[in-house]
Amino acid sequence: MEPRFGSTGDAALDSTFQECFKNAMPNTWSHQSQVEPPLQLERLESLESTLAEVIEGLRDHRAGSASWSSRSARKEKRRRRSSNSSIHNTASGVGVSTVASSSSADGATSTMSSPDDPRVPWESAETIAELYLMYCDCQPLPLFHRQDFVSTFANRDTQVIYAVIALVARFSDRVKTTPLPTAGQRQMYADAAHRNVMSQIASGRVELSTLQTLCLLTLNGFQNGETTLSRVHRSLGMTLVHSAHLHQESAHQGDERIIDERRRCYWSVILLQQLLGEGMSGVGSQLSQATMHTPQFPASATTPPTRNATESGQCAATSPPLKEHEGILYVILKLSEVWSQVQEYTRSRGASENGVPPWSPHSAYSKTVESIMNLGQQLPSMHRYRFIRISSISTQNLEESRDYWAPWLLSRLIYHTSICILNHPILIMLQIQGQHHVSELFLQHTAFQRDHHTSWVVHFIKFLQSRRFYVSDPLFAYCAAVVATIELYQSFVGDDQGTKTQRAQESKQNYEECLAFIFSLDGRWPSLVRIADSLERLSQDMAVLYENNMAKSGENINIDISSFFSILDLSRFCAPDGSVDVPQSVFGPTLAPCPAPETPISTNLQRLPHITEMESSDSTTVGQSGITSHLLGTDQGIFLPADQFFDGLQGLSTSLWDDGMDEATTAALDLNAVGF
Repeated sequence: MEPRFGSTGDAALDSTFQECFKNAMPNTWSHQSQVEPPLQLERLESLESTLAEVIEGLRDHRAGSASWSSRSARKEKRRRRSSNSSIHNTASGVGVSTVASSSSADGATSTMSSPDDPRVPWESAETIAELYLMYCDCQPLPLFHRQDFVSTFANRDTQVIYAVIALVARFSDRVKTTPLPTAGQRQMYADAAHRNVMSQIASGRVELSTLQTLCLLTLNGFQNGETTLSRVHRSLGMTLVHSAHLHQESAHQGDERIIDERRRCYWSVILLQQLLGEGMSGVGSQLSQATMHTPQFPASATTPPTRNATESGQCAATSPPLKEHEGILYVILKLSEVWSQVQEYTRSRGASENGVPPWSPHSAYSKTVESIMNLGQQLPSMHRYRFIRISSISTQNLEESRDYWAPWLLSRLIYHTSICILNHPILIMLQIQGQHHVSELFLQHTAFQRDHHTSWVVHFIKFLQSRRFYVSDPLFAYCAAVVATIELYQSFVGDDQGTKTQRAQESKQNYEECLAFIFSLDGRWPSLVRIADSLERLSQDMAVLYENNMAKSGENINIDISSFFSILDLSRFCAPDGSVDVPQSVFGPTLAPCPAPETPISTNLQRLPHITEMESSDSTTVGQSGITSHLLGTDQGIFLPADQFFDGLQGLSTSLWDDGMDEATTAALDLNAVGF
């Protein structure tokens, strides 16, 4: 098919093309026979070279990229042709683009190019894909088809590869033999992925790879503290997912891997929206409203590894096959709904409509507690603590089965931390301001829940440290920081005589455990340096506050709650401090945001009232929380905070995880009595 020229520039090129033929070819075929063979060959070579230059000029001009180098233009053309071919060849209408092999070859031999077009380290492609599976897949996003991700990685669209590199480069310390992009180059790949994906959207070429890249960029932006850009990517992903009708199960038949990744992409968008603390405004709970038309849940490990299961767990594993919604990822998806409610509760400082007290059934507190209580009936029992012999899990077991243990550990921390936040003493104090008759039963309930679930989080932190588990999700650090703020407050709560209780001393130790855990992760997420520094400053401020105010019973507390919420607010948690390079804001001068002032220091904050205590006797002692020791006996069937159980009542060694626990001890710590 002959090219058509419509513009003046095209006509000029056409004229040049004809002139080349006129000058390069002989006047007549008869005359050609008289030309000497060497001269004829020279003219043919000149013609070939001239035609190649003219054709390349035509391509550059028609693509609107005459200023590009010819090599870059050819590379971009090959990528676009490959993408278009994939679109037409995929039965479902959505395909994964193929990176041309010639492009791979170019990348493997060239040096790092400009930030606009960073070189893909093809020689390390397999290692990068394996690192993603090990430390990013299902931690927390179930984005890709796991079985063939490594083999298909080099054939995925360029922006997906860029985004994976940006995410995986954070864990380059896990590879000793293969050179990977440095932490300093990580942002270059993220920026390139952003430019490519935004170009696809602007030009109307949205593919499944576009949505996958948006998910990866959302997670990467959150971890880097780029909250605005992360929110933009997340919102774009949600809009495009519903516009492409990924929220409905596809009736088309085609490549099973593509169909599976469509489902995974949809649930990853939902998970990001809820895990990062933003509700499903205008969309509603996707899990609660699930119908036969909702996409199937992504497949995941349905049972813990047999070697780490209790006898009850092994029996359950041999029962009829579990459904896909009974996998560990379904647990994370369900917990993310409650997590989203808890984060909204935090941002609103626990405030409810019409100012109802927290013990009212219409309060935000009560509604969120109800959601947590309902989890017990909605989640598969297979993943509960009583089915697992946690003391039998070695470091090797954890690393070999990260696809199960990483989501399982996250589910435990999310569950317990959600209840810790609901009963956080600062949030409870804010809600009882102006209440003249505070429900004593409510105070007893919050005190018990606070002690019980903070000790469980510390319990798992000690386990993670003892097993040297490589944490690849900053939500683990967030959970530790939340509990650290609670334990820090509890460590300064004194009795009427101004002396600290045993519980306060234990809280101080738990605070140190959480702080040490956060420090151990700051190499992966530099923003955690700010969190650790904030906790240490908060400890110093609380020490002064205790001396001046808290030790005096009956007085209100003058406390700076902004220091607490700079940690509790998940949207601010990953914000880097001044010592970390912060990417330039996405806003121009007309929209440059003026930083909002911190929450003002609260003065005369009404402290939590004392719970009426029973008179002490030789056999019964009463703690600050108002929970008597005889009520904590195991013969009563009441569950204990993990530290109380391990540190005394059963006479267990303080080196719990080194000595191990037997199956009976593990089974005794069944969480079914308190929900999930």
